[in-house]
Amino acid sequence: MTSTPYAIIHTESGMLMGLGATADAAWADAEREQRAAGGEWDRDDYRLDEAPAGYTFAAQISGGIAVAALAGPTAEDITDEQIEALRAEAAEAGDLLRVAICDVALSSGITEVADVEDHRAELEALGIIPEHVDADVRARAECARVIAEAQEDDDIVAGCTVQYDPSGQGHAWRAITRDTAPEPIRVEIECEILDGGRESCDDYVASNGLHYRWS
Repeated sequence: MTSTPYAIIHTESGMLMGLGATADAAWADAEREQRAAGGEWDRDDYRLDEAPAGYTFAAQISGGIAVAALAGPTAEDITDEQIEALRAEAAEAGDLLRVAICDVALSSGITEVADVEDHRAELEALGIIPEHVDADVRARAECARVIAEAQEDDDIVAGCTVQYDPSGQGHAWRAITRDTAPEPIRVEIECEILDGGRESCDDYVASNGLHYRWS
């Protein structure tokens, strides 16, 4: 069962600090995390908001943690291979914080990560508290969120949500991925939307022979 969660946002930094199915639960989660990190709790430093668009509240009970997640892998089913691939992308992009998050996720505990002190404050802001026994679980949840968010963005072309039908019969519509709509096809559909003025289309046969639709 899922519903739109509430989020507690740190007003100054914009960091998401707490989540909950109700406002009270979100406030309690934020306070718990801040106190666990050794910081002082002042409710006036935060604001209540809805979680970012696309999030659903999934009660993933792992050490008592309730996590917000997008459609896609979760902290429970994300694989080491997915995390390793994310780490490789982050390393290539020079995103050392994400590399550290992946290292924590792949370890049995945050104390095994050599460079954790370089990113302690940023990790704590994400709810990954050094020395906590659930640090690797929270890091896996963050990796899952990043991957799921990227997957969700895959089906957006020129502001439209695009699907494809591998059957060609109009009864097996699925969200596109980079494999089912490679860059040349995306450009082709984008031209139809922007240059052709087709803001929606029920059935478009692209140059690769596959059927697409968008709205």
